[in-house]
Formats: sequence, C-alpha cells, structure tokens
Amino acid sequence: MLPGMVTAAVERTRATRFPYIRSLDGLRGLLVFPVAAFHFSLTAATDPADRNILAPGAFFAPSAFFALSGFLITSLLMVEHERTGSIDGRGFWARRFRRLLPASVFVVLVVVAVGAVLPQWWGPLPVPDIASALFSVQNWWSIHLANTDQAYRLLGPLGVYWSLAVEEQFYLGLFLVVFVASRTRHMIRWLTGALVTIGTLSIISLVVVQSSPQREFFGTDSRASELVAGCLVAVAFHHWGWPKGRWWGWAAWIALAATALAWLFVWEDDSFVLGGALALISIPNVFLICGATVEGGFQRFLGLRPLVELGRISYPVYLVHWPIGLVMNPVRMGFGGLPLIVARFAVSVAVGYGITRLLEKPLRTSSLVRWPRGIVVWGTAVVAAIGVSWATAGWS
Repeated sequence: MLPGMVTAAVERTRATRFPYIRSLDGLRGLLVFPVAAFHFSLTAATDPADRNILAPGAFFAPSAFFALSGFLITSLLMVEHERTGSIDGRGFWARRFRRLLPASVFVVLVVVAVGAVLPQWWGPLPVPDIASALFSVQNWWSIHLANTDQAYRLLGPLGVYWSLAVEEQFYLGLFLVVFVASRTRHMIRWLTGALVTIGTLSIISLVVVQSSPQREFFGTDSRASELVAGCLVAVAFHHWGWPKGRWWGWAAWIALAATALAWLFVWEDDSFVLGGALALISIPNVFLICGATVEGGFQRFLGLRPLVELGRISYPVYLVHWPIGLVMNPVRMGFGGLPLIVARFAVSVAVGYGITRLLEKPLRTSSLVRWPRGIVVWGTAVVAAIGVSWATAGWS
C-alpha cells in the first residue's frame, strides 16, 4: 500500500467497520518474545544453581496485551453501535467464543490426556486446576493456591490461563458498560466516565490496599486499569479520529525503549513493583498502540512480516509454550541454556501454527461452534476433561 493510503483507508472505514491493522498483529508478535524468554529461561539451566533469567521484567508484557485487547474490543463494540444503532450481545459472545474457545479447550484436553497417559511429564491434574481454566477463573484459583502449601501448582501446564481469565472477566464487564452507555443519549460521555471510574478504582486498589504480589498480579480488579487504558484509546480514536503526526511514532519508539528496559532489568520482587507499577506501565502501552496506527518507521517496524505472522498465531503459541517448556526440560533433552530456549521457542511456534491452521481457522466457520451446537460441543469437552481429571487425580 502506497504512503498515505493506510490512514485514508482507516478514515474511510472507521464509520462502517473496524479496519485490519497489520502493525497491531506485529505488536502482538513482538510481545511474545519477552514472555517466552522469561518462561523458558526459568527452567533452561542444567544446573539449577546457575540460572540466568532472561527478561525478568516480562511480567509487564501481559499489560500491553491487556491494553491492546481493551482497545480492539472497545473499538469493535463502538463501530458496531455506530453501524447498527445497537449492540448485539449474542453475536458479540459468539465471536469471542469462536475466537478463544477452540484453542484453549483443545490445549486443556491435550494437557489432561498427557497427564493421564504420561504422568512422568506433569502428572494428572486435579479437578479445580482443570475447571478453573475451562471456566475462565484460573486467576482467582491461582490467588488461592498462592496462599496454600500447594503453591507449586501455579507452575502447572495450565498456569498461563490466568491472563485469559482476566480478559474474559473484563470482557463481561466491558460489554455491560458499553451496552448501558449505548442506551443513553450521550454514549461517549457516559462510557468515558464509567471507564475512568473503573480505572481509577483499580489504581486506588493497587496504591492503597496492601496485598500480596500474587493478589496484585492475578486479580482482575488490580489489572483492570491496564485494560481500561486500551479502552480509553479506542474511545478517543472514535470521538476525535485516528492520531496523525510523526511525533506519535517517535513517542512510540521511546515507549518501546522504556518498556524493553523494564523487561530486561526489573524484577518482580523490586520494592517499587508493588503498589502501582502495573498501572504505571499503561502509559507506554498507550503510546505503543497509537504509534502502531500512525504511518512511519514505528508502524513499518511492527509491520515486518515475521512479527505480523507471529502475532497472528500468538494466542495458541502463548497457550502451548509453557507446557512445551515443561516437557522439554534439560534432563529429558540432554542440553540446556540458550540452545534449549531456542528449541522450545521453535517448537512452540510450530505447534501454535499447526493449531491455527488445522483447528482455529476451520472451526471459525464451522457449524460445530455455532449456537446451539457449539454449546453441546463445549459442554462435552468440559465433561470429558473434568471426568478424566476426577478419575486420575480427584479434587486435590
């Protein structure tokens, strides 16, 4: 596409549909690296006493994913209201389920089956671990486990499902907020007020309430401000138009540099992390999103094909990367360090690509996931997973 055409196309389609912006997929792809580097380096050393952690501050990366999700979901809801004059709740949730459930349920089923057949890999998983992943409450279950003598279960193969739970719970609240605001005469005003209130309360809960790191990290309420930041960007774009000017790109480069420094040098037990740092990272996230939508060097960087392609499969890659890391441990593989990290990453990308091509894409248009058959299929998968879990591991 020639220079100038991206912004023009975006402006023409803003009122009728939300345009595809490849640089946002590129941003997703970029965010995969710190998460994978951190998780894989945790268990890559052949000698546990000689452990070098890459990107210890990668716990900030989910914040950018949250902001991007808030931006995209709010944009889609607002464009739908502008186009049709209403919000279709059934259609909204049907699209979310078609997008999220196939891969997440498939990975749960595989994890349960592997735990039952190959217990040397991670062993049978108790029912609450499975149910919390399937019903999108894994973050609250993680908070509970963190305060027990079974906190080690946080590192189980479904541990990464906490972030999916945060997003799904927030989607429910966001849909209700947008729906109620859409019934008023001044939708933008009411929506902005509600989002600012939610974000403010979330920040207050971080700053004022003394809580554990696990409570701040996994809590939907404590992470809400990060999602709200993306929502407010969507409202601003919808009301004032998409950003223009090269300075947005320069601001995004600065934001990326600051974020990368946080990934590399901040540790979760640093004193300033508790009490508001998770909310503070929302500021550079806003500039990353804005910079990705403005023509310039930053957008072209995020539009590089490797980043975009990785971003398109980032969801299944995220779901499988942790269990793959558990299977490919240094003892089983016979090597560790950077070669093992690279091998784990390559396998995760390959499996994620396979899930996207062979499962997600076919099912998005399949009658198997449409109402009401989709509920039956999902229910059958839930019963099967929980049944195997109950038979092999029990409740705890």
